[in-house]
Amino acid sequence: MAGFIIKGINDDTDQCEHCGTRIKRAVALMPLDADGNEEGDVVYYGTTCAGRALGRKSAWVTSQARAAQAKWEADAERAREWLAAYEPVEFGSTREKFRVFVLERHNRLREGESVSRAVAGLLATARATLAARV
Repeated sequence: MAGFIIKGINDDTDQCEHCGTRIKRAVALMPLDADGNEEGDVVYYGTTCAGRALGRKSAWVTSQARAAQAKWEADAERAREWLAAYEPVEFGSTREKFRVFVLERHNRLREGESVSRAVAGLLATARATLAARV
């Protein structure tokens, strides 16, 4: 294992998975392999243990974790908007998908892309974003 990347803050646990002490907030860390790719499951450390694991001060870790959490929340909000807009026409006709995708949402199709493929891609991305909750 080569290190970690900060994924956000989680208040669902009150114990550091590294040292076992009680904590106020848990920093969600994703382990990275030697090539810098995400590997394994997210671990939840207190800010002090996360700082030690990353070679940084706990204040920096807290700041980065809050920024990562805010980014995830913005991505999740966008994903919920996509689901609300496109799930009703997911199994509808091409005409219905076109109406929502192009006429209502003002999107443009990429060259050679079908509206069905575009809608399916947005729905898959939205679902993956929400499934990856920290």
